[in-house]
Amino acid sequence: MERKSLKWQMVINGLFLILSWGQPSLEWRSIGMGGGGWFTTIAIDTLNPGTVYVGSDVGGFYKSTDYGASWRILNKGLIDYYVEKIVSDPERTGVIYLGTWGGVHKSTDGGETWVPKRNGFPAPSRTNYTAPIGALAVDPSNPNIIYAGIGMPRVMYTDSIWIQVPTRGAVFKSTDYGENWEMLRGTTGIDTTALFYSLAVDPHNSNIVFAGTHLGVYRSNDAGLTWELKNSGLPPMPESVVVREIAIDPAEPGRIYVATSPIKDIESNPLCSGIWYTTDYGELWQPCTTGAWRINFRRIVVNPKNPSVLYAGALYGYGGRGGVYKSTNRGQTWVRITNNDNVRRGWIYFWGYTPDGLALDLRDTAKIFYCNSHAVMKSTDAGNIWIYCYSESLGNGNWRGTGLEVTCINQIIPDPIDSNIIYITLNDVGLLKSTDRGTSFQYIFEPLRPYGNTTYSLAIHPANHNIIYAGTGPWNRVYGKLWRSTDAGQTWTMLSGLPDTGYKSTILIGPNSREDSTVLYVWVSRYGVYKSTDGGETWQRKDNGLNITIR
Repeated sequence: MERKSLKWQMVINGLFLILSWGQPSLEWRSIGMGGGGWFTTIAIDTLNPGTVYVGSDVGGFYKSTDYGASWRILNKGLIDYYVEKIVSDPERTGVIYLGTWGGVHKSTDGGETWVPKRNGFPAPSRTNYTAPIGALAVDPSNPNIIYAGIGMPRVMYTDSIWIQVPTRGAVFKSTDYGENWEMLRGTTGIDTTALFYSLAVDPHNSNIVFAGTHLGVYRSNDAGLTWELKNSGLPPMPESVVVREIAIDPAEPGRIYVATSPIKDIESNPLCSGIWYTTDYGELWQPCTTGAWRINFRRIVVNPKNPSVLYAGALYGYGGRGGVYKSTNRGQTWVRITNNDNVRRGWIYFWGYTPDGLALDLRDTAKIFYCNSHAVMKSTDAGNIWIYCYSESLGNGNWRGTGLEVTCINQIIPDPIDSNIIYITLNDVGLLKSTDRGTSFQYIFEPLRPYGNTTYSLAIHPANHNIIYAGTGPWNRVYGKLWRSTDAGQTWTMLSGLPDTGYKSTILIGPNSREDSTVLYVWVSRYGVYKSTDGGETWQRKDNGLNITIR
């Protein structure tokens, strides 16, 4: 009997192997509507036409080879997916460097694979970041030389996560294409608390390097060995502003621009922020913001083919004054070139059109890209018209992503009756629905959005799949509402009786519930379990024995 069982087991195993070999290998592909997360930086490859790179705070690295029509997520080898900076080698095709919160990464195959380059950096720690990169620059004349500045541009210089970084105020330098690094800190002249936002190497003289920090502009005349603070003419730092970006004029030596962001309330400091320039390598700075509001400027680029043309990016808020600004006279006057009429936002129409990253195609300077907290946009006519390249409209409110998926998913809920229907609950953008097994999606969160941008939980009624319940709220504070829809998410009714100061993070429906007597259980963060026997009209707290303390 034992031999017969063994023979049959061998036959079954053999058949399984044969069937397995005959099946094509399974591959995962991203689905969704595209966008929705935070795109932190964007860069255009100078050696490969059509190639654009994007970084995000949770999704890592994205690449397009068709000017943004389609994208691939390429994270093989990354040890940290928070990408702050992307720079490519100006001479060697396929060589890209990333600055992440986990250090510098390098690719030699166009981003297909990545290798961390930490030789010379402190070892990683389980308790804090030891080498987060906030600024990255390749010497345009000597691409073997790379500079990396320690920083976390997303956080404040007073934030505890930044204060715990042991390498604050350090610049790291490599002279062998990023293989080995030397730390320049302490005796260089840069304050050991400095948070780096930007680095730029002078194309006219590689010994001159500029750094934008929360303390102002530093300049080195000896390739990073020593630095001097050059803030004459700039507002007080960091009391008023920080220097977010530095751009060097490629035609006029000594002419440099900086973009500054406010620290305090800009309405009480109306002259503090904006764009500033110098014609003497930073000895004296002057404002150049005529036509542009003194707001939260984070990016500035110079057109290398026509240095009179500048583009600057200002963040959202401040009465809708953010957006992309353009100057055609070296910054003396500016015009905002993003507005409700010329920006086609795609399905994420409810957020602004202001850039957190800005890039100009050096081959065809009419092509400009910007990225922000939810989208990647492009213009092919020097900013006259902007179109979304994170999603594709299929008509009738249906959208399909182009590969730029950065949404943070809380739940994926298939309809138990109709397998074509899928619901996805998300941070930041709320709730999506597919009626074609994920080929396309619809945004069904609009009525719920005024009460927060996140759907934490969703449940489908077992007796009627058109009845669904959803728990929503903002992602950045403890607050939430419970909703019911009786038409599969087309319209919603807000339910009362539960504490607002808690997330509705879990919803369970009794499996034997009828439409007229629905049993609901809802977990409300900070409070506990609540039960309803009438579909959410009335509630009772049911957490006896759970030992929950309300905070």
